[in-house]
Amino acid sequence: MKITFIGGTETVTGSKFLLETDTTTVLVDCGLFQGYKWLRERNWQTLPLDIDKLDAVLITHAHLDHSGYIPVLYKRGFRGPVFTHHATKALCQILLADSGHIQEEDAKYYSKHKLGKHAHPEPLYDRQTAEASMRLFQSVEFDEQIEVGDIRFYLQPAGHILGAASIIVEAEGKRIGFSGDVGRFDDVLMTPPSTIAGAGSAVDGVHLRQPPARHPRSVSAVGGNC
Repeated sequence: MKITFIGGTETVTGSKFLLETDTTTVLVDCGLFQGYKWLRERNWQTLPLDIDKLDAVLITHAHLDHSGYIPVLYKRGFRGPVFTHHATKALCQILLADSGHIQEEDAKYYSKHKLGKHAHPEPLYDRQTAEASMRLFQSVEFDEQIEVGDIRFYLQPAGHILGAASIIVEAEGKRIGFSGDVGRFDDVLMTPPSTIAGAGSAVDGVHLRQPPARHPRSVSAVGGNC
């Protein structure tokens, strides 16, 4: 299994991890770069991946530095599934649309006042594209095992915001935890105590709970853009 760090380098924003096996390609998190202009300009660069071969996107939580690039993928042709917790999906429905709306308004303002270097400023994506990208979202429960090609994964509560999860991936005999943003595990508003009990192991500081044994939901994602 090969992992490529596309975002979250030299900065904490723009989180994107590309996972590749011999037959399957998924993106863990799909965030916007935020902050300084030199960081925001990275959002306009072409990702170092073949969108036509991207089978699925897995999202840890709804904050835009982890989810805000999904409308760009949609705009560039991605039509595969976006897996995340149902609370994250609900929050993304608000945040992504708002992000598109703000970008539209900013572009209008820059154009009206002739600011910036572009004669006709354009948003990275608009509200309509953001709302359309929500059609790709598929809800996943905590500890529900999902299969995409030869990659199996499940979500475990991370306690950061509603729906926030760490994503545990298993493929080719390896098991890796992507923590996402971690909050308080004893916050009853985020993760009821009954959901965090259990034995497991830790990899790179991420506590890996053993999910309950159940038949994984299998997703046919080969050629996910069809």
